[in-house]
Amino acid sequence: MRRKLRYGLGGWLALMLGLTLLAGCGSDDNEDVIDGRVGRSYVYGTLDGALASQLMEIFAPHPWRGETDGVLLISADTLLGLSASQKAAAQAIIKSGQHAVLVTSSRQPHIEALHALTGTAAAISLDRMSGRYVASELYGFAQPHGKMRMIIAPPFADTFKPESDASKQERAEFAATWILEKVREPAPAAQTQASPAAGPAQLSSTSLPWQLAVADTMAPMWSTCDIDTQQCTNQVQLYISAWMVYSASAAAGQPSDYFVVQMAADINTAGCRDFYGNRNHSDRIAAYWLRQANMSASAPGVAPSQMDINPAYAPVEANPSTTVTTGTTWSLSGTGTAGTEAAGSSLAFSAGVSYSDQRTATYQALQTQVNIGATGDNTASWTYDSWDFVHAGIEPGDRACGGPGLRVQQALPSIIYGGTFTPLQSWVWQAQPSVRQQFAGKTLPVTVNASLLLGWTYYSGGRACGAKQPTGFVYLINDNVDVDIVGSIELPGGNPYSLDGLNFDVSCDITTNFGTIPLGPAWQGQNNAAGNPGTPYALPAWAVNIPFAPTSAPSLSLATLSPTSGPAGTVVTLTGTNLGTATTVNFGGSQITQFALTPQSAIQVVAPQGTGTALVSVGNASGFSNSLSFTYTR
Repeated sequence: MRRKLRYGLGGWLALMLGLTLLAGCGSDDNEDVIDGRVGRSYVYGTLDGALASQLMEIFAPHPWRGETDGVLLISADTLLGLSASQKAAAQAIIKSGQHAVLVTSSRQPHIEALHALTGTAAAISLDRMSGRYVASELYGFAQPHGKMRMIIAPPFADTFKPESDASKQERAEFAATWILEKVREPAPAAQTQASPAAGPAQLSSTSLPWQLAVADTMAPMWSTCDIDTQQCTNQVQLYISAWMVYSASAAAGQPSDYFVVQMAADINTAGCRDFYGNRNHSDRIAAYWLRQANMSASAPGVAPSQMDINPAYAPVEANPSTTVTTGTTWSLSGTGTAGTEAAGSSLAFSAGVSYSDQRTATYQALQTQVNIGATGDNTASWTYDSWDFVHAGIEPGDRACGGPGLRVQQALPSIIYGGTFTPLQSWVWQAQPSVRQQFAGKTLPVTVNASLLLGWTYYSGGRACGAKQPTGFVYLINDNVDVDIVGSIELPGGNPYSLDGLNFDVSCDITTNFGTIPLGPAWQGQNNAAGNPGTPYALPAWAVNIPFAPTSAPSLSLATLSPTSGPAGTVVTLTGTNLGTATTVNFGGSQITQFALTPQSAIQVVAPQGTGTALVSVGNASGFSNSLSFTYTR
């Protein structure tokens, strides 16, 4: 009897201890647990950096104890101290196809340590950048379905005011959107290429294997006659994407490596629209609208004779509101691979590879200017400019005091005023074998630049006035309206006067004035023909690393087959090594090129007609794997 009681008490104590331990592990299994915007997420240690509190609010993370079923947020220094088991769990999160690891206050060693978890090269080199940009507020990494997805949020611009909470919130929200839209995008259809007779392999133009997203800001300053210098913030997101292709059959003197590159952006002008707010001059002024956007990419240190832009690429210049075909169609014959070997997403091809992202686009209010080869190197660049469109349509309706004011609604569509402009362009870099040798076949260093110019316009009789908090210099335009640019000037009487931003007042007159932020050179009198543009506001020049394609497809191996028996038509799941690179399934002698790849890089294939026992294997350009058996049942 005592023995039974002792066991009963022991069981009771064990139960109580188990409940205590569960309570100590948090309330993850409690129905009252609230997850953040992306679902379940975790935090390990204490986040630091400017975006920490916003990230905690948006993701609502739970304490991390090695779970792999959610996004992981971690500070940079904590990342370097992970144990072997924690590194394995973080690796599983990165490769899950649903989640990512986000690291705050990252520098180059932290980014390299994060990529080392999956044996991939760092997508960016902060040590090649300058000033405050040798660090980032946030860096994230994921490998959904073998693709590489990265995000970086640089420090806020070095201005006289810190980043607003609203801007921080938007950038932290973008990190959540990145996970939902870029990391959790649908799994791509299986890439198939069994034989030359099957034709070229198709590379996806909407799900490129390598992509870096940048969550940046533009923070111009301005002032008016009766308030202190102010600052507004526009949100700017950049996307750099690439397919990497290697041709093993390149003839002497011909390119062996190809980089199909896309540059895209989301440029939102809502943060700086109508900075006058509810002032009674709103029908006489429009500021700040997107006057110009510039995007470019180049491979520094690589001579044009070693790498140039594929001559078959024909970029399109377009006038505002003209519908044009943009993008490129490109094909390569021969054999080779495309993708990233370490990520398990290489695509082997034996008859060639084709790519197309051609589409129709209408850049309302913006003229597209292409600068390919103009600099005598491998730079690909585009300029989008709205000056001609705006200048032609924004004059006052009847040029009189009682008129309707500027034609803001007609001349300033949302794409440049308060909405989002989403340019996308692509090109193909083709490189000689010497380029691969120069960089040891690892990564191609690429510099990505973007710059913006905001426009303003008003009409006024005006009066001379000064800002309360001067920080730049003044020059006069017609009607005695003060406008300033960076610098200094001595006013009559020898007193220095300076301003930073734009300073003007609006009254009732017929003269329409134009300008930009940043401002153009000092001048007096009526505007010049181009609206006196200044030097565009430059975003950080990003030093990115695009990996070379592997020179051969990785070898394959099968570990399991489930179920091991069934009738024809059974969906059979195969697991193993490097299955993301498989291009065919041999099922009892039938070559199957239509199959699905799961987020866990398993293959699902439908059993064809057959009898008895069938041997199943998978293949790519390196050959076939070992075989496993499937038994047909009636």
